[in-house]
Parts: sequence; C-alpha cells; structure tokens
Amino acid sequence: MIMREALREFINGLVPEIREMRQRLHRIPELAGKEHETRRLLKSEADKLQPIYWQPKLGTDLVFEIPGRDPGKVIGLRADMDALPILEKTGVGYASGKEGLMHACGHDGHMSILMGTAKVAKAFEKHLPATVRFIFQPGEEVLCMGAELVEKGVCDGLSSVYGFHNWPGLPVGKISSKPGIFFAAANEFKITFRGTATHGATPEKGNNPLLPAADAVIRLQGSPPLFPGRECGNIGMFSGAEKKLECHPLLKLYWKVPFAIPVWRRERPMPFRMRCARQTENSAVSIPLSIISEIICR
Repeated sequence: MIMREALREFINGLVPEIREMRQRLHRIPELAGKEHETRRLLKSEADKLQPIYWQPKLGTDLVFEIPGRDPGKVIGLRADMDALPILEKTGVGYASGKEGLMHACGHDGHMSILMGTAKVAKAFEKHLPATVRFIFQPGEEVLCMGAELVEKGVCDGLSSVYGFHNWPGLPVGKISSKPGIFFAAANEFKITFRGTATHGATPEKGNNPLLPAADAVIRLQGSPPLFPGRECGNIGMFSGAEKKLECHPLLKLYWKVPFAIPVWRRERPMPFRMRCARQTENSAVSIPLSIISEIICR
C-alpha cells in the first residue's frame, strides 16, 4: 500500500521538473500530425522509466505501459500533444520559438502532467494495483486523431481510461467533473459562394457573392439551435474579397458548431448540413450563385 505522505513528498519534489518540462514543450509547438520534435522530447523522458512501448500507430503518437501487480487490469491515461496556429505575444521567457504557432490550449501542460504521472507510477511501481497505459495523442485540435487511435486498438484491453483538460477559471487545486457529457466537441463547415467576377464600375455584368454571403452570416449566426442548450454556432472566418475595384467571384465562410451530443459521428452531421444549405440558399435566392457546403471535421 502506498503511504500517502511518501507519495505527496515525491510529487512535491517532482513539480519543478514538470514545470521545466512544460516550458520546454511550450517552446516547440507543432500542429496536428506534425508533433515530431514533441514526441522526441517526450520519448527521451519516457526512456528513463524503461517502460513497455507500443509501436506508433499514427507516426507521432507515443504509447507505453508501466506494469502493475495485476497484469489483467489495465487503466489508460491520456493527454493531447498538438498546438494551434496562433502568434504568441505573451513575452514570457519560454515563449514559442516557432513563428505563428503556440500552445494556446494548454496541451504542453497536459503532456507534462501525464509524463509526471508516469514518473510517479514508476517510482511506486511495486505498489501499482494495475498496469497503467500512458497515451500521448496527436491531432486533437483539427484532425480528430484520437478516434483513429481508438480504431487502431489503443484502448483495447482497458478497464477504464481517463483524461482531463485544464480550465483557467477554476481555482488552483480544484478538479471539476460530472456524470455524462462534460465538454463539447465541434464540427466545422466550409461554405463557398461562387459568383462571377466583374469590375466594380459595372456590377450588372457580374454576380457579386458578397451580399448573400454576408446575409448568410447573419442567418447562420442567428438561426435557432437544433439542440437547445447543447450546441452553438460561430462564424470564425470570412474570406475572399481582397480587391477594391472588383466584384470578387469567390467567398468562403467557416462555421464552427461546438456540440455536446452523444454518438455525433454516426447520427448528427446531416441536420447541420441541411441547416447550412437552407440558410445559405435562402440568402442567394435573388442572385444566381453556386453554393457548396462541406463538413471539414467531425
């Protein structure tokens, strides 16, 4: 049985090392599926523990186990690895060393905490009642690579699996959870309005998609939720009109819909796609345009 005071003392002594690891990871942010340097850093730390490694299944994932007393019981612990395409302006001494990339969602902290947990598990290995599988998952932000890892067997044999996400609004030291769904995921829709280009002085010779696209922004942003209290939508990007003297033929909207609905991947995309089509087509009834909507990620 692990003595609580011994465990607490070990963890307190480990905190400076984990903080320094988080700062090293923060300096090397990488996008989804490209976490090669991140993986090398993590593996160099894991090598010190002499764990049982799994072969990578997606190239940049890192999965290993520390065996416990009961080899038939395996518990999974998971953290995400990727960063975001955001320019860091914090000014901290450990700021991102890669222009336009930043660990703005806290995955550097998630990885550091999980590796710290692995170090604790190794230090008290003879007391572990079950084997612990540590799962460092790439591609959480955009590519949905967690689902790919599950499909490739990373959760096979697990009796349970645990993950967490930092939440700056909570007091330090407090953990929040509840039964059922806790955090939302998101689907992204790209809606393309294709008109006919013309000089700004002769608008009657072209079909300008700007006005119907702008109307679609208002319609989509203001449309009632399909699942009240469990989803919301946000237009995050509107691009295409770049020249002052031209009716640009192509405009793109990006509509992100965070949701908290179970079995989304199997049942839910179509209602949102139909809603996209209905609102955008209503916007373009007076102007002949080609409108294409597509699901980017689910």
